[in-house]
Amino acid sequence: MNPDTGEVLAMAVVPEFDPNAFSKYRPYQWRNRVVTDCFEPGSTMKAFLLSACLEESVVTPHTNFDCEQGRFRVGGRVIRDTHKNGLLSVSDIIVRSSNIGAVKLGEKLGYPIYYAYLKKFGFGRKTGIDLLGERSGFVRPPARAKTIDRATACFGQGMTVTSLQLVMAMAAIANGGRLMRPYVIREVVDESGKVIRKTYPKMVRRVLSPRTARKVAGILEGVVSGEGTGVQAAIRGFRVAGKTGTAQKVDPETGTYSSTKDVATFVGFVPALRPRLVILVMVDEPKGIPYGGVVAGPVFSEVGLWALNHLRINPDIRVVEQAEDGRADDREPSPAVRRARVKIGDGLVPDFRGMGMRAVLRTGRALGLRMRLKGSGLAVGQRPAPGSPIDRASTVRVVFRPPA
Repeated sequence: MNPDTGEVLAMAVVPEFDPNAFSKYRPYQWRNRVVTDCFEPGSTMKAFLLSACLEESVVTPHTNFDCEQGRFRVGGRVIRDTHKNGLLSVSDIIVRSSNIGAVKLGEKLGYPIYYAYLKKFGFGRKTGIDLLGERSGFVRPPARAKTIDRATACFGQGMTVTSLQLVMAMAAIANGGRLMRPYVIREVVDESGKVIRKTYPKMVRRVLSPRTARKVAGILEGVVSGEGTGVQAAIRGFRVAGKTGTAQKVDPETGTYSSTKDVATFVGFVPALRPRLVILVMVDEPKGIPYGGVVAGPVFSEVGLWALNHLRINPDIRVVEQAEDGRADDREPSPAVRRARVKIGDGLVPDFRGMGMRAVLRTGRALGLRMRLKGSGLAVGQRPAPGSPIDRASTVRVVFRPPA
């Protein structure tokens, strides 16, 4: 999605069905699950809890909370964290996705205020997208929320959202605090090419100040780096911000949370500084490790890389240089770029084709060349050509594409 306009750029549901032969499929397979299916969002909601807390100035990113070594009793129930954490800052609570830290943030904010912000972000009501079958989801009103309900809502349990609501709410953080109306159809033209209907971007409401949105985005960048839960969602050459989510599903037979069925989610935006894309990946009942960062994060990374390349959004060279993970440079070139390297002598421009970005930068700068990179992935073309005299090539332009 384009966060500035609300335009849906791509939408996919798997398994898919052929609408030209829909009778061969069961009715439940016809649904566009992005708008029709509600699920508990899990820890992705911590991004919006954080937003409310910072907007209301009840905490700063550096405020510390005791996370009780992984066990905290609330309303007769025990809230648990995956890891035993002690004192954590607000930023670290989000980066490490502490449920106990989130509950304490919620207590500091107050559930009525949190509820009001969830409604502002668009949860619990339809987005108004130009597609059929949209559902509202559910957010428990303060008058009907018990102590444990208020606590679990802070980490996204006991409430339901649609994928579309979640991506629109994250887009509001990405674009500086504006909740936009989503749309699929940009314009309709007749047989002569005349535009007979056009959709214009529409802001539903302002949810956050631009200053708060920037603070939240900065903390969400930490989720995708270092000790964050979403490191596998990183995209080489780009700053990514987002939040992981893992939520247990309710077993329809017992009415209690299942110990084996989960929903894994990652929702984020890229580039983090001036976002062009907001992407959500939701995996229903993943097999094996259920965590959103492990299951949905890599899908976000792969889809994001291809989308950025398709939109011709160039990587940030500074991010490439600072990258600690050199995996992209170690990959073998695809058949399309695998070729015998031109043997280049001293004083001549080398053959960069098939190399990763870091290798291109390292080699070029070692020769005193000014490098200009375009695209992402592996090098597939360059100007000047390999073997050109270096003294006539102060700047070398290299084009990259993802490997096939």
